[in-house]
Amino acid sequence: MTARTDGVATEAGTPTAAWAKASSAGARYLLLTMTVAGVIALVPLLRQRRFYFFDDTQSSAVGVWWETGRYLVQQGTVPFLLPDRYMAGNIPVEGQWATFNPLVLALGLITFYSGNLLLVATAVKVVSLVALAGGVYLTVRSYGVEMRWAMAAGVAAPFIGFTTYFDAASWVTGLWVFAGLSWTWWSLRRFRIVKGLPILPFLLGYSVVSIGYVHGTLMLAVLILGLIVEAWLERDRGAALRLLGLGAILGLVAVFIFLPSLLSSGVTWRTAQGVANDNILSPDPSVLAASFVADYQPWLIARWATGPIGAPLAYISWLPLLLIFVNWRQLNLGWRPYAAPVAIWLVSFVLIFGPSTMGPLRYPIRLLPYLGLATLILTMVVVSRLPLVFARGRLGILAAVAAVGFWFSFAELPSGVVGQLASVGLAGGAVVLLVWAQSRRQLLVPVVIVLATGLAMGLQVLSAPKSPLPDFGLPAKASAYRGIVPNGSGSLFVVGDPRHLKNPWTYTSFGNGWSMTGASAVNVYTPVGFAAMGNELCIETHGSSCPDSVNRLFAVDATTGKTVADLLAIDTVQLLKVNGVDVTRQPPVGWHREAADGDSVLWKRDTKAAKVGGVSWVQDGVKISEVVITDRQLSFKVDAAPAKGGKVVTSRLAWPGYSTTAGVIAAPLRGYLLTAEVSPADVGKTVTLSFSPPAWNLTVACGVAAGIAVLAWAVAALVIGRRRQSSVAV
Repeated sequence: MTARTDGVATEAGTPTAAWAKASSAGARYLLLTMTVAGVIALVPLLRQRRFYFFDDTQSSAVGVWWETGRYLVQQGTVPFLLPDRYMAGNIPVEGQWATFNPLVLALGLITFYSGNLLLVATAVKVVSLVALAGGVYLTVRSYGVEMRWAMAAGVAAPFIGFTTYFDAASWVTGLWVFAGLSWTWWSLRRFRIVKGLPILPFLLGYSVVSIGYVHGTLMLAVLILGLIVEAWLERDRGAALRLLGLGAILGLVAVFIFLPSLLSSGVTWRTAQGVANDNILSPDPSVLAASFVADYQPWLIARWATGPIGAPLAYISWLPLLLIFVNWRQLNLGWRPYAAPVAIWLVSFVLIFGPSTMGPLRYPIRLLPYLGLATLILTMVVVSRLPLVFARGRLGILAAVAAVGFWFSFAELPSGVVGQLASVGLAGGAVVLLVWAQSRRQLLVPVVIVLATGLAMGLQVLSAPKSPLPDFGLPAKASAYRGIVPNGSGSLFVVGDPRHLKNPWTYTSFGNGWSMTGASAVNVYTPVGFAAMGNELCIETHGSSCPDSVNRLFAVDATTGKTVADLLAIDTVQLLKVNGVDVTRQPPVGWHREAADGDSVLWKRDTKAAKVGGVSWVQDGVKISEVVITDRQLSFKVDAAPAKGGKVVTSRLAWPGYSTTAGVIAAPLRGYLLTAEVSPADVGKTVTLSFSPPAWNLTVACGVAAGIAVLAWAVAALVIGRRRQSSVAV
């Protein structure tokens, strides 16, 4: 067969390098794709202005950005180890702070100087969706797909249900890696076919890995492997080796980003997860039968609900219905040039419909966007290359498929029948109109694509105006967080869960919102945690604690005779009147009741404790002086030590990676407080406890090696290219 072409395909539809050359038509379609995506991304804001400011975005991400910006402005460096954040203070282990991603650092400055958290978050999400549309368009074009069909995929991909209602609304790191992967995919294809320099694909791949979101890195690895297979099967051995080399370099970046977390996992909540199945956000394959229904809300088990949980999370697109009208008799594509999307599809399918927990991978539905992207790419490849047949029999098949999709969606949520019927009608009508326009009015194809995708979003917003993830109601501006706790409060511990109070944000905060209050709060957001401390004080991911935390905080440690609050150098305790917390009780000896505001009471220490990160207890017979505290170091001089030695306990968590210049690091007190042991041999010496993540020298070396390798490769390629040009000229 002779494939339909627009200057990008040859006989049998094999892609050529022509797509990589700039053209005015290609630029117009790219601009149109990104513009349409931007307009559609604004539709949810018509009903919910905080649509892109839900859950982890408001309780974690904006606080991370603001704190990163504050560090850059006020200290000229990036956050690394923050002792006063305790469980959330080991930034390399936290990972998703994306400290080593230049774009996130720039975002930190923007957030800090702007202070309008809602505006920044909304702009970031919309821009990310627009970027995703552009990256998908270019990637689909790289497979020789006509511009209008590449535009269809580009416009559809940002509005895959999970992407819109979870990643864009809340889990922004998931959105970033998905958008970054689309551009990386295009750049790797270009690098392979055009034989360009490795700089651009490396930078784009680095942007994906350095976000610290493991799902994105996993899918990047699958993508590179698929592209290597593509090149190898098409007998382009040189390209396969170049991709393998670039993949190895990006593998060094992955070591740089993830090794600290991996080597520290033994003390965190993420240790020994193994393979298990709790069915949390774990769909079954039947969801694919209705994935073209915009208003389809699948039955899922979530941590906050069970059932159709209020969003079209399994929606992919109505575009795959076009495959019903393809003339399959002329199929002669072969799968070899498309090994990468096939690999992405297969791996995503296996992980989505497998056990719900596999090591660090949780919530399998997170990978649905990648399955959707691969589906869209493969669909557009087929539709672009094969004629569409407008026939009565095909219409019958479409009607049957539409009926099945409707029934699956209706069975999950009978009360949503009106929206489901409208969604099925929109999908079927758009497909029929596209097939008709393709053969008779081709100029209508982009119009139908744009209108149908926009209307699908409109139907979703009507039935699901917001994400099913929570809106905690946290303030939209950083200035609103200031002064919540009086100045001079020192290190703060919050007892209770403010999410169960009505309008609590004038006297308390939540998650990383504490970063903007000026208070040094223990109760900040961490998905990683330090298991021993978290379990003892019953602190959960967002920083909330149980009512019994106050008793545990003032429990007396048998070894030191001090309370846990003393050992942690806590100066202020805020009790929230919620879930059984008794705010009328009297504070313990050495503390006083400072203030009551709303549904909270503050207890303050009579005499302020030493700075967090310092020494909180020394054993009898041990004397120290000249204590110096920095974020990553604690040093003190040993003036005396008993014959059998003695211990020095610090208000630091015993993260793996601490070393000492004298004495030895002992077993952590209570399983989590960094403890040193000194002997008479250490008298007169300065003990310096220093923190670097485990194998940090190796980790940094991997990152540096990756940068050097890609630069050396680029320089070598330029030099060889010039020599070849010179020899040809001669």
